[in-house]
Amino acid sequence: PRTRQAIAYCLDRQAVVDNVLYGLVPVPDTYISAEHPLHDATLATYPYDPAAGMKLLDTIGWRDHDNDPNTPRHAQGVDRVPTGTELAFTYVTTSATQRRQVADILSQSLRGCGIGVTVFHGAQTEFYAEGPDGLLFGRNFDLAAYAMSTVTAQPPCARFTTIEIPDADNRWVGTN
Repeated sequence: PRTRQAIAYCLDRQAVVDNVLYGLVPVPDTYISAEHPLHDATLATYPYDPAAGMKLLDTIGWRDHDNDPNTPRHAQGVDRVPTGTELAFTYVTTSATQRRQVADILSQSLRGCGIGVTVFHGAQTEFYAEGPDGLLFGRNFDLAAYAMSTVTAQPPCARFTTIEIPDADNRWVGTN
């Protein structure tokens, strides 16, 4: 959880809102809008604060071994992570213009904290292909970005349950 928190501090979501969404929406702190009656305003939020993110990564054991924030950090005493493992992710998304713009901003902000990111833009047919070979539904990624919406006022909580994890039992079409 602390690694995820550090990553959240390192994501410049305001730059995404300003540059890709033209400032038309606030930066979300959960997948439920702050204006929604079920939004929990007491939840911890993680504003863009790369210094706090890097400090937390150091505390956890993700060390900047070469004093170069542009190279990935390495594990040194991170719980359940072999020493020397790079803090690096593969980020997959579609080749749509907005997805490219978002990936550029987020990957650059992560790299600024010493988190390695390799971005892969797949064709929609490749990205949404059925599992186990497809990128999204085959769960062949570390980070993935795609758009989802709902047509009801009820938040789509069921999308994030265990039964929605794509696998052979649900024909690789779960939404979690």
